[in-house]
Amino acid sequence: RRSQIALAAILLAATALRFVALGQVPPGPSYDELQNARLSERILSGEWAIYFSENFGQEPLYPTLTAAAVRAIGWSVVSLRVVGALAGILSVIALYLVTRQLVNRRTALLASTFHAISFWPLIQTRVGLETSLVPPLSGLAVFFLARGLKEGQRRARRTLLNFASAGLFLGGQVYAYTAGRVMPSLLLGLGAYLLLFDRGLLRRHWLGLLTCCAVVILVAGPLVLFLRANPAAEVRLEQLAGPLTALRQGDPLPVLRTTAGTLGMFTFRGEPQWLYNVAERPVFDPFTSLLFYAGILGCVAQVRNWRSGLIILWLVVGLSPGMVSPPAASFTHTLAAQPAVYALLGLGVDRTWQWLSHRHAWLGPATASVLLTLNLALTCRAYFVIWPEASEVRQLYQGSVTAVARELD
Repeated sequence: RRSQIALAAILLAATALRFVALGQVPPGPSYDELQNARLSERILSGEWAIYFSENFGQEPLYPTLTAAAVRAIGWSVVSLRVVGALAGILSVIALYLVTRQLVNRRTALLASTFHAISFWPLIQTRVGLETSLVPPLSGLAVFFLARGLKEGQRRARRTLLNFASAGLFLGGQVYAYTAGRVMPSLLLGLGAYLLLFDRGLLRRHWLGLLTCCAVVILVAGPLVLFLRANPAAEVRLEQLAGPLTALRQGDPLPVLRTTAGTLGMFTFRGEPQWLYNVAERPVFDPFTSLLFYAGILGCVAQVRNWRSGLIILWLVVGLSPGMVSPPAASFTHTLAAQPAVYALLGLGVDRTWQWLSHRHAWLGPATASVLLTLNLALTCRAYFVIWPEASEVRQLYQGSVTAVARELD
């Protein structure tokens, strides 16, 4: 009962942070939000496509969901962003579920709380962009994958259903955002990991893993075939392929630079664009980042346990698009790893809680409370005070034009 009350409080906090002044912060609709609005307008008029060539290539899931929101509540800036805000709340739920499966309940509560109140998840879910769909889909995919691996052989039908559900969410990410396309490769990494460390688990669940792969192919196949037949429809990947092109030509330095920048975004230098961040603000403050690294070390120390191995694989796979595409430390290209990042942070805080509580019973929860309060304060100041008042943000989100329009209204 206490856990249920705590989870309800976490979801209330996540909802408040994502819906308060949703039409005013950001200060106006960005170019990409308006492109999504145009696509939603076309969908409402009866047009549908498996992939839109507009805006350098656009997956269909977010405009379709936005069209449903517009049909329900009418046209407004809020209706363009409400799907992202709801996706942020779903992401908190998915993170709680998957972390409870892979670690324990307290770690799950800590991870979902940090996710609910932190800057990186917040800014990605208050704009009307398809990027907001990646974390909840990623979290749900790994949740069902973990459930399938935990089930015994006596529940074969339920086990296969879990693996099929994991395949549905893994394959479905290709219809959400380009960075989500890496997530099906998690199955390949998991197969190699089990072959190396836990062949018994692989023998018990080989059929389930094959089922998951089959569902991924069935779900993602139509879009893959469309893009192969219409390569000109997708321009975005060509714009981001510079480091990989240089690597194929024998120059590894661009990939090494983007990889170093991506790995350093948690502590040193974050997303450089004002569009998605207070430029160069890292994901965590210095003290919180230490606990994130403690979570990583805890998983690496238990890497032979498939739960720890799965979290590490999830982190690496999710970060991989940011390692090979500019700009370095991109907050959008690494979104598939976002739930894994906060699961590891929750694990590090939980381990620190246990260590401190052995000395004084009150010290562990007190430290966690101070850390959560600090993160909430830093997030509110950065997002609601510093970021929307920056001249770069007002320009990128058309704050002046929006202010004129409101005055005319």
